[in-house]
Amino acid sequence: MKSKRSLTLVGGIVLILILAALPFLDACAKAPAAEVEPIKVGIVGTLSGPAAPFNLANIDGFKYGINQINAEGGILGRPVEYYTRDDQMTTELALRMAKELIMVEDVDVVAGTIKTSISLAVAQYVSSEKRIFFGWSGGVEFASNKGFGYGFLPSAHADIFANGMALYMYNKGLRDYWFLASDDPYGRGIVEATWRKLQELGPDVKKLGETVIPFGEKDYTAYIATIAAANPEAVILGIGAQAIIPTMKAAKAIDFEPAFIVWSGIDQKILSWLGPEAPEGYYGSMPYLWYYPDTPENRAFAQGFHSEFGRHPSFFEFLGYLTALSLKRGYEKAGEVNADKFVQALVGMEIDSPIGKLRWRTDHIIETPQFLGVTYKSPDYPDFLIAKDIEVVQPNDAYPPEP
Repeated sequence: MKSKRSLTLVGGIVLILILAALPFLDACAKAPAAEVEPIKVGIVGTLSGPAAPFNLANIDGFKYGINQINAEGGILGRPVEYYTRDDQMTTELALRMAKELIMVEDVDVVAGTIKTSISLAVAQYVSSEKRIFFGWSGGVEFASNKGFGYGFLPSAHADIFANGMALYMYNKGLRDYWFLASDDPYGRGIVEATWRKLQELGPDVKKLGETVIPFGEKDYTAYIATIAAANPEAVILGIGAQAIIPTMKAAKAIDFEPAFIVWSGIDQKILSWLGPEAPEGYYGSMPYLWYYPDTPENRAFAQGFHSEFGRHPSFFEFLGYLTALSLKRGYEKAGEVNADKFVQALVGMEIDSPIGKLRWRTDHIIETPQFLGVTYKSPDYPDFLIAKDIEVVQPNDAYPPEP
């Protein structure tokens, strides 16, 4: 049996060892945890000039989504960081910014652009570097090339929107059309795609004429008078937001009241910009409305965004938010930050969004419904118009067959 003296000696030695180790243990406790490498996203967009509000809205939607993702622990335990670059709406500068983001910042993903030609150029370059690209604009060529391998379009392109709009108007019994377009690829593209679809729907449709408005034109009186003389049932407008009010005013001045159809004309961004003076009674379409469908998921997104940014989200914010959701789901399914595995994971995947489940097609475009309605002044929103009598065109009625 050990003596009390021996036990005391052993206890003293143990105490000395513990005291000696305390500084080391304290240092370990205070040492920062190993820094987790972030997932990096580079955004190339038009951040200055007249078109800037649209890409800035995309970024706000993306930021809102990424803030939620980071608050929940990031993607695969890694936070998401993003960098922004202004391409000033030029292809040359957009490519230079994309190269800088990849070569210098070593981003994993590039997103952005507002012009189809820029989107195509950036998608091709980013894909050549085996990085993921999310284009916030794109066209038929983007889809036919599957984003050049690593690119994705979280929205339908203009031809698909035109298909939905044509189907909507045809189902309303409208058969005699006039087309009014701005003299640019956007306006002419909308008109051409809509007429092409209308012809497919039935042999009874008629194109009574087409008017192309020169760039910078402000007086639409003579153009509308010519159209009114032909007495069409409907006028398809491939014009920018700035031309909506003068077009409608010119028509009202001569009591010309056909069905006016403006693609994107019911988007929140455009109606907010037009303000309370926006004309009532024209038709429009858009793949996102903050007040429709009135579901818990859409209300949560719209109210949360409004709380953070002080405005209602438009389609452009939704596009950025959908990009963030797709990044998270794609990488989680891939199990790692690997471009090839991400592509394999995202194609065919369904994403839970504020407006329901949306599926990524094999041509790297997401399937979204189209919401169509007519503008009116709601007493609940005195500062802008909203849409009523909303109808939905489902993807299988507007999208081409998958390749």
